Amino acid sequence: MMAEALVVVPLVMAVYATVDLLVKHTDLLANGLESHHDLKTATQNLHAFRVEGAKSQLHQELDLAQQVLRTTNDEDVKTNLDNSFQEIQSSIIQAERLLEERGKLHRLTPTGRAKKKVKTEEIGVALKSLKAAKDLFASITSKTAIQNALPSLRLLSNDDFKIIRDLKPSEYKASLPNETLLVEGNLGASSNKGLYLLEKRQTQEVNVRSLAEILFKLADLRKQLGTSPQGVLNCIGYRHIDENVNDNKFHIVFALPGNLELDNSLQGLIQLRSVSPENPIPSLNQRIGLCYQLSMAVLEIHKLGLVHKNINTVNVLLMSPKTDTNAVTQAVASVSIGAPAQGIQDEQAPSIFLADWRLVRKLATSSSFQREEDWWKLLYQHPSRHLESIEKKYTMYHDIYSFGVCMIEILLWRSLVVKAEGQEFGPSPLLERAVGESPSEKGSNSATRMAYLDGETVQDILINIARKELPSAAGTKLTGLVVSCLQCLEGGFGPISFSESSMLMSISNFMTTIQKTLWDVKLAL
Repeated sequence: MMAEALVVVPLVMAVYATVDLLVKHTDLLANGLESHHDLKTATQNLHAFRVEGAKSQLHQELDLAQQVLRTTNDEDVKTNLDNSFQEIQSSIIQAERLLEERGKLHRLTPTGRAKKKVKTEEIGVALKSLKAAKDLFASITSKTAIQNALPSLRLLSNDDFKIIRDLKPSEYKASLPNETLLVEGNLGASSNKGLYLLEKRQTQEVNVRSLAEILFKLADLRKQLGTSPQGVLNCIGYRHIDENVNDNKFHIVFALPGNLELDNSLQGLIQLRSVSPENPIPSLNQRIGLCYQLSMAVLEIHKLGLVHKNINTVNVLLMSPKTDTNAVTQAVASVSIGAPAQGIQDEQAPSIFLADWRLVRKLATSSSFQREEDWWKLLYQHPSRHLESIEKKYTMYHDIYSFGVCMIEILLWRSLVVKAEGQEFGPSPLLERAVGESPSEKGSNSATRMAYLDGETVQDILINIARKELPSAAGTKLTGLVVSCLQCLEGGFGPISFSESSMLMSISNFMTTIQKTLWDVKLAL
């Protein structure tokens, strides 16, 4: 089992050959672990380090770390990087030694079985140390690289990610958010083609890099745990759109799950009913399932310490398990949800994913105080975001308000906005009836009238729609839940706080209330 000895070297002396040897040892160690069925936990711990493309990633991390050593004057950073790199090597050596010793023990005797158990536990400790050292190494490198504007590990070159072709709208059913492309591409040296979403983001590279790092770590965690994407597609990194690397125009690259195919946006799916009345309305159970999935997606973003800022049914993508028929109506008919504790879903249920990350930011970072120009986007935003001069940051509470507006459309299965092919969004008949005669005489068409309504009036209109239309469609309990979401910033779920730690706690409690209510109503049906 043991390969040639891995000499522990300090980071300043490390070369690519050292990383190649590290990866070789993890491969050998993993093969040894997989041959012992009672070392499942240890194998899972190792999986966090031994992932596809580990050699390329470690090469990048080593290269970036050595750039950090050359550019930083912080001796603590240098020491911590060196210690964590040496800990990576030492943990591999220790785990291999323990595995070899364990293999020599005779498990048929009581003493042998006892010793094997001890060795198994020791191997697990060594591999946990390996994962901790790797995570520390990556986090120090990434944080310091961002502070010093060094290249990112998640910056994809043309060799890292190759676009084979752009897919035309006629090749998929969904109406994608603005400045979002669906492409066929190859990641790394893989010869397997896959589908990827490219979302344009125009800002300083440090902002794009920071977001890509957070989303990539989420994808990496899923890979470690063997779980599927939920609510947020796996991010593989970001790339320059043009050859001009100084123009601050980037694509954030998301991989579509291989077992799913893109069906439609949630808004497009709901609007099919108005275009083709023969399309069946999903049952209340199924509509609650979609609300629950969307709440999980919002919660996933907030757990990452991010604020989405642009939640609406246009930016919610629906993907269904690949089938021969792939009918959207059949996909919707299979929607189901599981208990909040597990979040279990029917394998055939369509999956919801939030898209359009152009405005997403970290909770702790400064926020753009710019007002949305499009009236229909303002429809999904709290009145405090309608002001010409916005005074407060966009917070997680604002995302809950947007979620409440989406719930109106899902539970009624009626759009608030409609869009004919080649035209701009306009108010739906549902919204036009609720608006009635606009108090403004500045415009004649309905979209112009909507644009001149102040935020409080729009909020009142939405609350009135909920209170008038929802009880017969979804019951009084869900009506109250939607109204609470729309009044979240006015205390709809209880007192709110804008300090970062308190906000995270209250948001967690609010989302628990939302998901428990959805689940309770579902069980009662």
